[in-house]
Amino acid sequence: MRAAIYIRVSTQEQAMEGFSVPAQRHRAAAFCDSQGWTVVGIYTDDGKSAKDTNRPELQRMLADADDNLFDVIVVYKLDRLTRSVLDLYEILARIDKRGIKFKSVTEMYDTTTATGRLFITLVAALAQWERENLAERVYFGMEEMVRQGSRPGGTTCYGYDMIDGKMRINEAQARIVRRIFDAYEATQGMRAIQQQLEAERIPPPNKHWSTTTINYMLRNPVYIGKLRWNLRKRGKGKTGAPIIVDGQHEPIISKVQFERVQRLLDRRRTLPPVAATSDFAYSGILRCGRCGYAMSGTSRKYKSVRTKYYACVNRQKNFKCSMPYIREDVLEDAFMQHVKRQLEEHCDVEIEPESEIDVDATIADLNRRLQLVAERKRKFQTMYVDELISRDDFLLRRTELEAEEKSLRDALEEIADVSDGDGNDITAAELLDMITNCGDADKKAIMQEMVKEIKINNANRLDNGSMALDIEVTYN
Repeated sequence: MRAAIYIRVSTQEQAMEGFSVPAQRHRAAAFCDSQGWTVVGIYTDDGKSAKDTNRPELQRMLADADDNLFDVIVVYKLDRLTRSVLDLYEILARIDKRGIKFKSVTEMYDTTTATGRLFITLVAALAQWERENLAERVYFGMEEMVRQGSRPGGTTCYGYDMIDGKMRINEAQARIVRRIFDAYEATQGMRAIQQQLEAERIPPPNKHWSTTTINYMLRNPVYIGKLRWNLRKRGKGKTGAPIIVDGQHEPIISKVQFERVQRLLDRRRTLPPVAATSDFAYSGILRCGRCGYAMSGTSRKYKSVRTKYYACVNRQKNFKCSMPYIREDVLEDAFMQHVKRQLEEHCDVEIEPESEIDVDATIADLNRRLQLVAERKRKFQTMYVDELISRDDFLLRRTELEAEEKSLRDALEEIADVSDGDGNDITAAELLDMITNCGDADKKAIMQEMVKEIKINNANRLDNGSMALDIEVTYN
C-alpha cells in the first residue's frame, strides 16, 4: 500500500523529546516498513498549532488524497493530525470517500468499524479538551501578568523596543509617534498624515501606513505608560472589556495631550471628514437657528483676497431657508463678545479657599494603601493556586480589590491634576487674544475643544451696513 506520513510540531513542542520532526519521521517510516507499505509522501507542518486545519502541508495532503495519490495516512499520534472533534470528522469523511485509511503509530485505531470510530472520536474530544483547558490557563496567566504591570508578550508596540524583557523607548520611532499626535491635534486628518508619512518613506509598523494604523496609535494608551490587553477576542472583533493598567515603561505622550486627542477623535467621528479638517474654524459646530440645519464654510475671492463665509446647508441645497451668508470675521466678533460677557458674569463670584491639607502625607497614605491592596491580591492568588479557596471566591476577592485599587489611583490622579494646575490659570484677556491671533489650525482645535455648538438665531443688517448676530453657545 502507498502511505503518506503526516508530521506536525507546534512552537512549544520543538524541543520536546518524541515530538520533534526527525523523531516523528523516523518512527512513522519504521512503522510503514514493518507493514510493508511504501512511503510516497511526507507532509510536515513545522511550528503549527492543531487548533484548526489551516495548515499548508495538511491542506496539500488532503488535496493529494482527493487525487488518490496514496492509500493510507500515517501519523505518530492522533493529536499530530488534529485536536478538534469537528475537524476530525471532516478529515475522516473526506478521506473515507476515497477509500483511504488512517493509522496512528502509537495508538490502535480501526476507522472501518463503528467501535473504532467511537474510540477515535473520544480520543479527539479529550485532545480538544486539553487544548482548550491549556488555553484558559494561559489566558488567565497572561491576564494576571497585565494586572501586575508586566507585558504578556506579543508584538512590541511601535515606538518601543523590547530589551531584557522590558519596554524601552525607540527614540526614532517615538519622534514619529509624537509627530502623529501633534499633526492630528493641528487638525490634520488621518489620510493627510498617512500620505505625508508615505511620501517621506518613513518605515511603518506594518507593511504600510494606513488610516487604521494611525487611528490605532492615536487610541493606544500604551503611549502614556499604560498596558492594554483583552481589547479583541482571538481572531474576532472587540471584547468591549479591555484591561488597562499602569505599565512599567516610560510614556511617549503626556496624559493631557492624549486625553485632548481622545476628545478630538470622539468629536470628529460624528463630523464629515471635510468639516473635521478644513481651515474653517467654526465648521462642524455652527447651526442655523431658523431651520435647524448645519452651516458649512465657503469662501469668495476678490483681487486675491479670500473672504470666508458660513452658509445654511438648507439654503444652499434646498433654497428653503432665509438665513443670509455670515462672514467669518462677523461671526468671530459676535462669539468673542459672547465669551467676554460670560467671563465678566462669572468673575464677580468669590470662591472661598479650601482648607489646607498635607498633600505629601495624603499621597504617602494612598500609596501605602495601594501597596496593601497589591499584597492582598498576591495572597489570594497564592491561596487559589494552592487550592485553599475556590475560583468563584478568588474572582470575587479580586474584583473587590480591583475596585478599591481603582478608587485609590483615581484619588492620586486627582491630587496630581490639582497640583499640575497650580499657576497655570489663563485670564479672560489672554483667552480672547489667543483665539483671535492664532492660526486657522490652532483656532479650529481650540473651538472644537471648547465649544459643542454655536446656534445663529438671527442675523440683522444694520443701517451702517454691518450685521448683528443673535447667537447661543453651548460649551463642552
